[in-house]
Amino acid sequence: DGDLMKGCPALHPSVHVGCYRHPLHRVSPRRLPQEREQGSYCYLVMRASDDRIRFHNVNPAVGWLIERIDQRDGNGEGALLALAEHLGVSVTATFLEQGQSMLSDLRRQGTLIGTWRK
Repeated sequence: DGDLMKGCPALHPSVHVGCYRHPLHRVSPRRLPQEREQGSYCYLVMRASDDRIRFHNVNPAVGWLIERIDQRDGNGEGALLALAEHLGVSVTATFLEQGQSMLSDLRRQGTLIGTWRK
């Protein structure tokens, strides 16, 4: 358990984030990436409790936040403050509330498994 804002969020040990210039979720032998499709596409990859590999398409901000959390250098609120600075946005109560909701969603999905003990 643990408070994701005040504690140091713990990632599931199998979680990895990959960011690419092309939408890999739409690539197939018949549909190769086109230069006009370039953008920023981030994927969360993890092994689920049923031992299957899961891929989730996440926005680049969530990908950046997960990578920041993986560094284990602060609490969830600090990671959200760093995200705001990275994005160049103001920190408001609404931003922090939405960030806390996002952390809770990541916990429900199994990406975060709680907080680290000190």
